[in-house]
Amino acid sequence: MNADKIEEKVIAYCKSHQLIKSGDHILLGLSGGGDSVCLFYMLLLLKKEIDFSLRAVHVHHGIRKEADQDRVFVENLCRENGISCETYYENVPAYAEENGLSGEEAGRMLRYQDFRKSLKAWEQQEARKEGCRFRIATAHHLDDQAETVLFQLFRGSGLTGLCGIRSCRKDLIRPLLCISKKEIEYYLQEKEIEYCHDQTNDQDDYARNKIRHHILPFAEQEICQGAAEHIGRTAEILQEADTYIQKQIQTVAKGIMQYHDQGNKVALSISGLQKEDVFLQKQILLYAIAVVTGGRKDVGYGHIQSILQLLDKTGNGKLSLPHRTIARKEYDILWIYPESFSNDAPESVWENDQRSASENDQKSASCSESRELNLETEILSLDDKEELKRRFSIEDPRRIMEFIPEKTYTKWFDYDRIETGFIMRHRMQGDYLTINEGYARKSLKEYMIEEKIPREQRDSMWVLADGSHIMWVPGYRISTYYKVTKETKRILQVKIKQTEERTCQNT
Repeated sequence: MNADKIEEKVIAYCKSHQLIKSGDHILLGLSGGGDSVCLFYMLLLLKKEIDFSLRAVHVHHGIRKEADQDRVFVENLCRENGISCETYYENVPAYAEENGLSGEEAGRMLRYQDFRKSLKAWEQQEARKEGCRFRIATAHHLDDQAETVLFQLFRGSGLTGLCGIRSCRKDLIRPLLCISKKEIEYYLQEKEIEYCHDQTNDQDDYARNKIRHHILPFAEQEICQGAAEHIGRTAEILQEADTYIQKQIQTVAKGIMQYHDQGNKVALSISGLQKEDVFLQKQILLYAIAVVTGGRKDVGYGHIQSILQLLDKTGNGKLSLPHRTIARKEYDILWIYPESFSNDAPESVWENDQRSASENDQKSASCSESRELNLETEILSLDDKEELKRRFSIEDPRRIMEFIPEKTYTKWFDYDRIETGFIMRHRMQGDYLTINEGYARKSLKEYMIEEKIPREQRDSMWVLADGSHIMWVPGYRISTYYKVTKETKRILQVKIKQTEERTCQNT
């Protein structure tokens, strides 16, 4: 191990990952601990090769008695090296209690909040040139990477979580991610560099500390020397794989997902989603949730499995997700939107401008090719005499037969005859409808052939289904079994509103 080699390693890492370029503005999170002090000197060294601006920010957490000494140390260190330093004071214990967080999580949130506040103020002070970047540098190292990957693995994280810490993510850079804690300690010792020691890092109060103090050392000694480095290398491979997969997800999502209200809610074509491999289905669902919530935090395997189960069931339904988000199945559309929209549920509209007309199973919601489908449903109880009188000026429920609508896209059904629930979908194998008063069955395929419906239109046509029993082929007929009779107690009214009716025919 050689101090000069460690410096070369860090500088080469920064250059190869383009973490810092000439003209950049780098804000260093400087706690005074060994890791951040090591990064401070590495950045000073890098400044000799690359012309960039450097500032530091220190956060006083209000926890440890030595916190004031840390602040003085950091301020003196920056002053001696001609680096501007800004200090923020936070009451982490109070914030943690107020928001129901652990002290570790509260401290992390407040630190990054202050880092970005300082960075924003710096941006406003400077006249930003084209290509000039403002970034926050943190002192995460190889052991932090290994701890993060193991922590995520133990929690049952997915691929993105197992990628661990990235060298660059949005406005954050981690120049020390290529060296280990031992290398940092060796470097500080060889260069005779002073730093502050945070005793809370020696305790086992947090899960990460237990991994750091017990699991990783055991792995290094008993399993494989260089375990942390190997885990870090695996994380880089997973990051490359995840980057590729995310590009594929966005490509697929363009064909099956639409944005509404500036992305505050999204709609996914269920038939389009289910056409993809189950791995991609899960990743697309995570992507859609992240679009609405701003991230994937607290969204686990169980949530995604519940959504997939919802999509496999007949009928409509909804689920509550983390961050007060709703996943709602509405016929062939899966809506994801904030809970605040739940009393004003999204309309059943699917616009298909981005999909190929050759993909029959992804065509827009209509009889076959109309551009929009807006489905309205209503249940009318014939025991409600006041409603009958108000709407139809009748008191005898048996007279309701006089008011059965003859409109092509408004139909009535005997609600109590529905067995599994109704859903608007495309045809499936085994679908049938009843065609006479004796309830004789005919397969949907046979019916479509008899009606001379073109083969290329059949898969894109929408039908109202109760399991495999087709209640209605819009533009054609309803199944006799569901017709309203004098014995009907409750009526389901289904109305389809369309902007175009090019291939639909009147009954």
